[in-house]
Amino acid sequence: MKRLAIAAAAALAMLGTAHAQQFSMSNAYGELGYTFLHIDGGDFSVRPQAIRGILGYDFHPYLGAELMLMGGVNDDDTNVAVFGVPTNVNVKLEHSWGIYAKPKYTWNNQVELFARLGWAKSKVKASVSALGLSSSGSDSDDDFSWGLGANYMFNPRMGVGLDYTVYYDKGDTKVDGWSVNFRYRF
Repeated sequence: MKRLAIAAAAALAMLGTAHAQQFSMSNAYGELGYTFLHIDGGDFSVRPQAIRGILGYDFHPYLGAELMLMGGVNDDDTNVAVFGVPTNVNVKLEHSWGIYAKPKYTWNNQVELFARLGWAKSKVKASVSALGLSSSGSDSDDDFSWGLGANYMFNPRMGVGLDYTVYYDKGDTKVDGWSVNFRYRF
């Protein structure tokens, strides 16, 4: 019986070691990218820009998880008519954050095709001016978020990527955009 307990303890120790090796830093990565957003508010459409950072971890060759944080760096404005009055609308993404599952397929250890499925919360600031009067406000909301993209690795640690992501899509408001990324595997 004593031998059986020692064998079981040794097997558990080996299993723990194998499990610890599986969760290594080589499966972690970071991305820094520039995002060209499109915010459609029903009556108006603007194209602000943002910087996006992602921290990710590959749990399996075909599945990873990601945390995303994005901050607006450039606003955009458009002119619309409200009850026949020319009105200027200026919109900026304050910030957005999200959590994603990332199903993926890697070909030849260089090209990765992936999808993003998760949840994102975004905060947008808008300023409206007409007839010499102006007003501003901000609003935040969250929604199901998804995306598609591809990464190309120059070497085992560094690469570039391109993706399209929908961050928010409820009612007549949609926030989506294309991102160009630099990727680094730790």
